[in-house]
Formats: sequence, C-alpha cells, structure tokens
Amino acid sequence: MLNRQLIEAPRTVNVKGLCSRTPGSAMPRPAGVASPRLFLPLALACTIGVACLVRAEVFTGSLDVASQPTVVIPLTLTKDGSLSLEITVGPYLNLNANAAVGVNHGVIVYDSTGTNQLYGAVQGQDSTVTHVVQGLGAGSYSVRLTAIGSFHSLGWGPYTMITSETPDPLPNDAEPNDDFDRALTASLGAEVTGHLGYYGGGGGTATDLQDWCRLTLPHAGNLELEVGLSKLLNLNVNASIGADNGIVVFDSDAATVLFGAVQGQNSTNTHVVTRLKPGLYYLRLAKIDNAGYYGSYSVTPRLVPAPEDPEPNDQVSDGGWTALGAMIEGNLGFRGGGAGLTLDQSDWWQFTMPSTGQVQLVVTTYGNLNLNSNSAVGASEGIGIFEATSAGDVGARRYGAVQGQGTTQTHAVNLGAGHYFLRLAKHGSDSYWGTYSATFNYVGAPIINSPALAQGLAGQPFTYAITALGGGEFEAQGLPPGLSLDPITGVISGTLGQPGTYEVTLLATNADGSASTRLTLAILPPPTLSIRAAPGQQVVLSWPEDYAAFALLRSSAADGSAVWEPVQPAPTPVGASLVVTNAIGTAPGFYRLTLEAGL
Repeated sequence: MLNRQLIEAPRTVNVKGLCSRTPGSAMPRPAGVASPRLFLPLALACTIGVACLVRAEVFTGSLDVASQPTVVIPLTLTKDGSLSLEITVGPYLNLNANAAVGVNHGVIVYDSTGTNQLYGAVQGQDSTVTHVVQGLGAGSYSVRLTAIGSFHSLGWGPYTMITSETPDPLPNDAEPNDDFDRALTASLGAEVTGHLGYYGGGGGTATDLQDWCRLTLPHAGNLELEVGLSKLLNLNVNASIGADNGIVVFDSDAATVLFGAVQGQNSTNTHVVTRLKPGLYYLRLAKIDNAGYYGSYSVTPRLVPAPEDPEPNDQVSDGGWTALGAMIEGNLGFRGGGAGLTLDQSDWWQFTMPSTGQVQLVVTTYGNLNLNSNSAVGASEGIGIFEATSAGDVGARRYGAVQGQGTTQTHAVNLGAGHYFLRLAKHGSDSYWGTYSATFNYVGAPIINSPALAQGLAGQPFTYAITALGGGEFEAQGLPPGLSLDPITGVISGTLGQPGTYEVTLLATNADGSASTRLTLAILPPPTLSIRAAPGQQVVLSWPEDYAAFALLRSSAADGSAVWEPVQPAPTPVGASLVVTNAIGTAPGFYRLTLEAGL
C-alpha cells in the first residue's frame, strides 16, 4: 500500500462509469456497484492564492454485511493532485477488514486496474473522517467501502461520501514525455511546467519518474536554466532509470552528457551550462528514487549569447573570409549542438593582401581562452598564418605564435600580395576555452578602398569620404565646381552644380608609397516623382530607374515636424521606371526620394 501523508485542500473528482446527468437527477446502477445517490454540487468559498474546491460529488448508500457488504465506486481525477474522501457512517456501520470479501481495510483506493491498492484505512462507526490520498496522477480510480466482517452488529447502516480533488498548483506536462524521442519542445525565455512522481491513474503503481524537453539554441553561448520545485519534489539520482543527476543536459544525440546537477525540494535555482554551440539539445529532469518526493516543477531556459562565429569553420576548406582593416570574432572550446560532439578546437579564416605590406594582427582573448599547441588538430602554435596554394590548400607557414588567456597582443607579419589563411587554435587542455576578437590592421603603401561610384542631386549638399588602408594624405583631381577636399580626413564636400558625369582621380600618399584610383561621380537632375491614384484606396508612385540608389520616404507632414519613414514594399522595375503601390490611408501623405533613407 502506498500512502503519502500530505494534507491539501480538496477539489472536484468526476465519477467514471456513471451516466452524465443534471444535478439531482437519478443515476443508473452499474453492475456490481451499490446505488450511490448524487446530490447537488457544493459551492465553497475561494481565497486568492489557495487551492479551492469548486464542486464536490456526494454519494450515499447503505451496506449490510449479510447481503451487501461492499461497494465499489469508480472515480476519475482530471489532473494530478490529491484525492479527498469525506466519509460519514451511521451508528451501526464500521468500515473495516472483512475476510469474506478479501479485504483488510474498510476504505480502499485502487488505481485504474482495480487491483493495485494505493490507500487503505479503517473507520469506526458513527463518525466522519476525511481520508486524503496524495500524489495521484490524472486518470481512473475506484474507491471500495466494506462493512466490518467480524462484528455483524456493526456491519450495517448508511454512509455518505463526498469526493473531491486538489490539483497540483502548476499545469501538467503533455504526457507522454518520458523519453527523448517524445520530448516536449521548449523555447528560450518561455516557462515550461510539469509534474513528476504522481502514481496510479494509468494502470500500475509506477510513478512518472522523468520528463524530457528539447531545446534549440540559435547562437553559441551559455544556457541558463531557472528551475523551481514544489515543496516535495526533489530532482536527484534515480537508479531505476539510470539517472546519475536530477537535471541533465544532453547533446543532440540525447546520450552525451554536457551538464548534470541535483536540486532539493521547495527551491528555485539557476543552473548555467557553459560554452554551447548553436544547435539541438535535450534536457532531462528526474525525481529522486523515493516515493515520498513528488510534485511540480517549472523551467525557464535563457541564453547568454557569445560572439557570432561563422561555424562550421573548423577546416581550412570552410574558412570564413575577412578583409584588411576588419575585425573578426569567434569562439573556441565550445561544444555540442549537433555540429560535432567534440569541442571546437580551431577556427580558420582567409584574407587577401592586395599588395606587399605588413599585417598587424591585434588579437584579444577573453575568459579562459589560451591560444597554444593542440595535437588534436596538429597545431604547434595557437596563431598561424599560412600561404594559400593555387589550388586553395594550405601552403608555407609564414607566421606562428602563442597567446595566453585574457590578453591583447599585436602580431606583426610582413606579407606579399596574395591569398592567405589564418588559423586560431585553442590550448589542448579542456579547461582553456572562451571567445576571441582579431583586427587586421594594414601597414604599407596606401590601398584606396572607398567606393568607385557615387551619385548626387544637382543643387544639393554632397559628401564623400576617401578611405585607404595604410592611411596617409589625400588628393582629388578633376572635382566638379562646388566641391572641395580635406586632404587630412579625405572628405569631399560641398554643393553639387550642373548635372553631368565626372571622372575624378583619387590619390593617397604615406611614408611607404602612394596609390591612385578613379571615382565616377554622377550629378543627376532632381528626379521626377509621379503620383497617381489607383482603385482600392491606393496610390501608385514611379520614378526613373536611374535613381535606383534613392529611397522613397513617406511622412504625414511636410514641415519641420515631419518624420520620414521608408515606404514598403520595395519598388518594382517596370520598363525604364521603378514603381511602388502604397495604401492611401486616412492621414495626409507626403513622399520624397532621398539617397539617405531615414532622414
């Protein structure tokens, strides 16, 4: 017999096997069941924050040890919780053992099989006793009341039984979810609730020992699991299901353990699972192997993201592209997610030197990341720069170095024009992991990398910035009237004059040399924006395709208070025009074209 002694408020129990009826109507008598009588539901007061009884089922009948010594009443619990039986017997009815019927208790609760006893008690004559059966799962049950068999003078008389249930305060999980292939889907930032350890209801006395969830991480980072447990639920070791911990995070194979912890009852803890890759994971919650611990839980998963890493880039063939003057970020030592069960040991990047010069690679390691030798990937150094062969394979090593955790170092490497690979490898020890950033600073003769085409409107302000790797002073030859250059900042500014196309020579000079390139500047006349009404409260706007770089903006005002916003959808090419169809709306609408959306 299983009997959990926890007193809780009662709630409703439905009666299985009895026909549906209106309150107070007669009920048919099921085979083998005495004729209980249903009374009107009892309405009880409800206090905020306390589980409340909103209705109760009332059964009456009589027992006679000589002719009707026992009665079996089927019940259904709609939710996990506790069952309350308030039983009143007359002065000559004692509910107790009766060998002729084969019972050793006068009040018995069975699970859905009708044979597994979950609760047993006796009750003396002329009494009212409330029997509370804790930790029952939603499902079918039956209650047997039996008159005592050894004292016939106390074996007869009326009884009244009020049945009710108190649900667990948190919603149940969508069972079955007791193994990984039926795991429920959890979402970041959303609370998941469930129950563990409730028994019966579904056949047999086995309890619900474990629950599984699946979770997908869109980015690498640390997973935080905020877990709250009710007053009797303990998540811990359970040998019967092979659980070494009550809270376990598995990789996408649902077998490789990435994190394990236990948590006691009536507590709320945050468990942090560090350095996870993007991908799929499984969470298993297992209750302690002790029938006295059961209840509800809540889990809220959150992600503390790490810097973006363009995985997979563990092989040279998958190396991400970067540019001189740019910064890259990534993670090393992160694990799981279906992108390989082993740790992320190395990252490859590739870049191009447009001319001979020096790359000053500024590398910062964060956390415990140590860039050093790693035999698993054949790296003798944590930072390596290699030439690329004509076939795109790794060629000669041009630079190698190591760098400790939590540091910033500048690695200067002289390189000729060509294609190169950068490999960053973490220390072979598992304890060295974290994130990194690296900036490719170029030192050498200037390399002008500003756009080769520019547009503007006649009579409107214009700004263009010359940029060059390696820096230096700037010069612009052939500027149209109205524009001037700041030789130090490289900014060309002024008011554009007559429409036309101008070829401007841009020059940059520093201590290592000089460079020049051609800028094509197109000065356009103000565009013609055509507006016409269309059926269905719509307006059609069109303008020449030469102004494809311009954005169409809309505002409800045309004065200084105007807020201009981009018009959706994007324009559609029609002949030599760009066309947008927009809803007119109820507010006034003003439109304009601009090279800088959002102004």
